[in-house]
Amino acid sequence: MRYVSHAPREAPSSQVWMTIGLVVCVLLFTGALFGTVLANAAITLRSQSTIKLVDVAARQSDLVQRMTKDLLETQLTQRSNQAPLPSTLGDLADSAATFDATLKALQNGGTTTDLAGEPLAVAPLRGEAETAALSQAQSAWTPLKQKIAAIAVGPVTPAVVDDAAAYASANEKQMSNMMSDVALSIERSATQGAKDLIFTRNLLIGLAVLCVVAIVVILFTRVTEGQNQIRVYASSLELRNDELAESSAALAAAKHGTDLIMETVRQGLLLIGPDYRIEAQYSRELEDIFHMKELAGFNFLNILQRILTERMFNTTRDYLALLFDPKKKERAVLRVNPLDEVEVNFPNPEGGFISKYLAFSFRRIVQDREITRVFIAVTDVTERVQLERQLRESEHKKERQFELLLGILHVEPRMLDEFIAGAQARTREMNDALKAQDFAAASLGQMEQLRQRLDVVFRCVHNIKGNAALLSLEYFQKTCDAFEQKIVELRNRPALGGDDFLSIVIAESDLRADLAELQDLREKLTGIQRVYPGPVAAAPAFGNAVAPAADDVVDAVRALAHSLALKLGKDVRVQADGFDTRPLEPELRRAVRDVLVQLTRNSLAHGVESPSVREAAGKLKVATIEIRPLPGMTAGSFGFAYRDDGRGLDPLTIRERAVELGLISSDEAVKTDESQVARFIFAPGFTTSNGATTDAGRGIGMDVVKHLVVDECGGEIGVSSDPGRYCEFTFVLPRAPAPVPVPVA
Repeated sequence: MRYVSHAPREAPSSQVWMTIGLVVCVLLFTGALFGTVLANAAITLRSQSTIKLVDVAARQSDLVQRMTKDLLETQLTQRSNQAPLPSTLGDLADSAATFDATLKALQNGGTTTDLAGEPLAVAPLRGEAETAALSQAQSAWTPLKQKIAAIAVGPVTPAVVDDAAAYASANEKQMSNMMSDVALSIERSATQGAKDLIFTRNLLIGLAVLCVVAIVVILFTRVTEGQNQIRVYASSLELRNDELAESSAALAAAKHGTDLIMETVRQGLLLIGPDYRIEAQYSRELEDIFHMKELAGFNFLNILQRILTERMFNTTRDYLALLFDPKKKERAVLRVNPLDEVEVNFPNPEGGFISKYLAFSFRRIVQDREITRVFIAVTDVTERVQLERQLRESEHKKERQFELLLGILHVEPRMLDEFIAGAQARTREMNDALKAQDFAAASLGQMEQLRQRLDVVFRCVHNIKGNAALLSLEYFQKTCDAFEQKIVELRNRPALGGDDFLSIVIAESDLRADLAELQDLREKLTGIQRVYPGPVAAAPAFGNAVAPAADDVVDAVRALAHSLALKLGKDVRVQADGFDTRPLEPELRRAVRDVLVQLTRNSLAHGVESPSVREAAGKLKVATIEIRPLPGMTAGSFGFAYRDDGRGLDPLTIRERAVELGLISSDEAVKTDESQVARFIFAPGFTTSNGATTDAGRGIGMDVVKHLVVDECGGEIGVSSDPGRYCEFTFVLPRAPAPVPVPVA
């Protein structure tokens, strides 16, 4: 692509000179034309004046003849003895006065009258011949003038008239010739003067003609040069059009290439100005990313406001202002990009939202040291983020499976099966308590019902947590502890709605998934043991458990007590002489085990003192937990006692806590007998601890015990305590009737 710069053409020097010549010619033509008009006017005026002056001079001859005639008529009248006619004498006087005035005007200048009687200004004649003629005429006129004056004065005698008539007749011809010469002289002088003016006029006319010719020549030359320049300009314009066509073709090709890039690039590219409006050129992928068409002219901030949270939108708005702030360095601004990777939500026409992960990058465009626009690249990284998330979840799952595997390797298979079965039963119980249709229809008026449902879930989770602790399954302890924390948060809310249970439902679902994974691991491990019986054969094979030689429930409780004591810095021993759960039905045995787990955890957390405290109180450093069967039980019941020699129950603290929780009023607390105070410890959420730990403090363990013994098994609980010495629980549980033996035929 070639670009040629065409600077404006300068006017040639010949054209400048022609322009100057044209102006000069026009001025000269105008001046010549004006001079010609003036010359013509002067010639006309001079001609008219000369004619009048010649006529006046010629009139002098007539006046001489007229005065001679009047004198002769007067002489003739006297000779006929008649008196002179006054009219003749008047004409004589008038003619003499006019002749004298005209002669003086011709000699010295002045005013006389023309033939029409109009005043006529006469300039003095200065020509030599004219002056001589006038002087001679004056010499001849003076005697006649005196003689006519004598006649005018009177008396008009014949002698005076004869003398005047004789003189006039004698000089008439001379005077007429003199005045004719004067007239001829005036005419010649006027003719000579007119010739000068005519010459001047003709000279001006010639100059005007020359100027016209020059103007025509100049104009013709300029027209010719103009035509030549037009041809040159036309040729240059044609060349420039060709160049523009070539440039346009190159630009069209470049635009086509840019359009192809914008149509095919898998990234949203756009430019925004200081008003944040999207410019016309942007990639087609941007419409797919934002789910919008025709984005040109849209305000970029308005689009972001639709898909970002309010907080993120406010942050982004401030960030865009920084991008257009020339006082802020671009590198520093780019480092704090809040949209480096952000989750956005688009309205779904079918309901709900479509979530995406978008990555924005920004670059300033600076022109003339001014930030004119900002280039933005938007990438839909949803697939990558989801893959990364799946990868993290997969890695987390592997870690969890490894942790679960390590956790169950030491667990006796039968107890692991019992844990899985019991936990799955509790999850089903939670699932029933969290029925979606019940929560969808729940209202604030049914808040108490929701709290009861929450207590059911709390007991189930706490039960699973206790059994996990019994088998040292730390992963499930942590999972259940986090689950309990969510429950506690809901319990502390003044009001509950169905939507508040969403986190509980999710936690319950995750717990079920973990149990299913544990079940899967257990089955895989069973398969491995069958194929490779060597190193693992020492342990009883999963699924083929045989009856243990000792009560594994007691062993597990003892192990749990020692584990908790070691963790809490205490020392304890478990005595269970004569106590055996092996003869019990599986469900009852499971209930007894769960009760013992909760009591053991409660004793180690609240009842049993540290060795130093026990020693200070005069007790043995090693605490004792005693589990013994109750004597005198019938065949249809199973009774046992659980006792620890810890600090026992504190009736005063229990009363105060019961009042704080609203279980009783202050007045009722005063009236409540100490034998009745112990029932408050079985209330959901009741605890005298000031803080919760993984092992205790949430006030749900004794509620689990009460639910297992009383609600599920229909048994009875007895509590006795001596503050500072011991706390003992007794349980009587009904046993299922023995199957009726079938008589042998």
